[in-house]
Amino acid sequence: MCCSPPAAIPGVFPPVYIDVQAEGQIREEMHVDGGTTNQVFLLPTQIRSGAMDAKLGINPVRHLYIIRNGRVAPEFKAVKASTLAIAGRSISTLIKTQGIGDLYQTYEFARQNGVDYNVAYIPGDFPDTSTEAFDPKYMSKLFDLGYKLGKSGTEWKRTPPRLSSPL
Repeated sequence: MCCSPPAAIPGVFPPVYIDVQAEGQIREEMHVDGGTTNQVFLLPTQIRSGAMDAKLGINPVRHLYIIRNGRVAPEFKAVKASTLAIAGRSISTLIKTQGIGDLYQTYEFARQNGVDYNVAYIPGDFPDTSTEAFDPKYMSKLFDLGYKLGKSGTEWKRTPPRLSSPL
């Protein structure tokens, strides 16, 4: 088993190898960042807490808080007319919209299970001044903004982006 970073963004970091037992043999599974399949994950969507609660004779109050480290509004960005630049922008747009879709899927799960839904994300008016993938100055400014907004408690949205009122 190798020692890899906890995030294994394909093409940026090496994969993480995990020892597993399958068919009586120890094997290594190669894993990359879970964001390649889901940006937000709560529980398998087949789970319905109401039936479980009834069996247990309980009536808990559940709250879900999601902090999305990303923007949800469309963003203009000039892209060089090259295959690599267009592919890169297309992939980043795909990942962003997949994440927004995951917020909707999680919202629907919460709604069906009587869970209080709350989501926060980077405001559209926060300037993206990053100069590299892991820009410490930008990340510090973003942390300070998140701390300020979290302390005020006003940034929690009750619905996913662009959904004006709870269903």
